[in-house]
Amino acid sequence: MGIEKGKFDNTFVVHFSRFSYGSKAVSRGYIMVNGKRIELSEEDKKAEELREYYLNMHSLEHNMKVAKQQGAVWELYFKEEEKILKSK
Repeated sequence: MGIEKGKFDNTFVVHFSRFSYGSKAVSRGYIMVNGKRIELSEEDKKAEELREYYLNMHSLEHNMKVAKQQGAVWELYFKEEEKILKSK
């Protein structure tokens, strides 16, 4: 975990080595730094909710594109199969 000073007074930016560590900290509502408990603000929690929302939307859009591509490939495959069956 890396910590650096934020842009504003009394703010810090925390970098977690794994995504799950950050999510776990937000769900708990605090992080531990040098044995001290630091409570997360409601703003921090909202930011995490928004980040998760946009991550899910991006995944959904990607999966929809992949499904369309796969559908097009299957359509071509079955058209070729149909031609083969009709030629026999």
